[in-house]
Amino acid sequence: MQGNAQNVIKRAVDLGLTVLLLCLMAYQVTGEVLHEWIGIGMTVLVLVHQVLNRKWYGSIFKGKYNPYRILTLLTDVALLAAFGMTAFFGMAMSGHAVPFLYGMVKVSFARKMHLAMSYWAFLLMGIHLGLHVPVIFAKLKLSDRMKLVASVVFCGLAGAGVYLFLKNGTPDYLFFRTHFAFLDYEKAGVLVFLENILMLVFWAFIGTQLAAICKNARRKKEEKKNPLLPVVFILAAILIGGGIHMIADENEKQNFGGTAWSPAHGQRRFLSETGGNGCCVNSRRPDLQSSQSFKVSRFNSSAARLKGRLLSCRSEMLRKGSLSTNGMGYTFFRSIDVVASSFGTKPSPMPCSTIGRIWSVVVTSIEGFRMISSFRKRSVRY
Repeated sequence: MQGNAQNVIKRAVDLGLTVLLLCLMAYQVTGEVLHEWIGIGMTVLVLVHQVLNRKWYGSIFKGKYNPYRILTLLTDVALLAAFGMTAFFGMAMSGHAVPFLYGMVKVSFARKMHLAMSYWAFLLMGIHLGLHVPVIFAKLKLSDRMKLVASVVFCGLAGAGVYLFLKNGTPDYLFFRTHFAFLDYEKAGVLVFLENILMLVFWAFIGTQLAAICKNARRKKEEKKNPLLPVVFILAAILIGGGIHMIADENEKQNFGGTAWSPAHGQRRFLSETGGNGCCVNSRRPDLQSSQSFKVSRFNSSAARLKGRLLSCRSEMLRKGSLSTNGMGYTFFRSIDVVASSFGTKPSPMPCSTIGRIWSVVVTSIEGFRMISSFRKRSVRY
């Protein structure tokens, strides 16, 4: 009876970890304050998970190692390391939950590490979940035909996850190609969670197929199944997602004048237009290129997304005290906020033409210098 209760607690903790991880990856929905407190809750649950599964540590150096056990061990160790670094570097730049830990390491370094490690934790969490799916299937006692149908269905869902994984520029975050999270603050919260679930399904699907390959290798020769089937499923999911991404990417290139946007591309454009130091010398949009005709709704949506992308950068600079009221950096960040809000709430029939860009420059300049004058009078330093 006691063992059953402990298993229920373990399953509840596992479910809580999965739900909190999805909430943490939806920063644009939760906001900064709630994001930090959810992170604290996630850290506590990870520690509880370690206590509940403490016997696992004692079994590491016991028994023989087969391919499945090696894969599980490597995934678990990497996941624990990713969780630990995500929590540590997150606390190092916390301004709400644990502000007394702010600055224990260089904040710019903490931001880069926290961003990359959070996505690695997300990826490894999916694989970790997937490695345990065969155990669940074994308890359900499904027929081989039902397992095949389930694999086909999840292959399609994993393909959607691949597409979203590429569309959102996640590889750029994983491999430190961009140091800021470019998030769509206009997207409905339900869609954000749905996208994160589908990406998690993709990595869980990878873990499931890897587990199937490892377990199949342990079977006797007469009991072995087709070893290529899991590989085919993985390749099919990647081809589905990659194909959709290529088609969508081509359409986006046509809409954006021949260049598709990605987080790394957006950062390179931003740094090139700011001279590489974060102080903007003009008010051109860093993530868009003008074209002869531009849909107003697409422009409004992109402007609002740009506002969200720059908020985290501005917040960081404010916190470090490197964004003063007499610098062009403040003018840019404050002005782009106003312009993005204007486009987002007051649609204009005017396309993204020369007149539109001139209008943007005028508005940003007036609003920026007005705000600088206002803050100077109050002797406030941002």
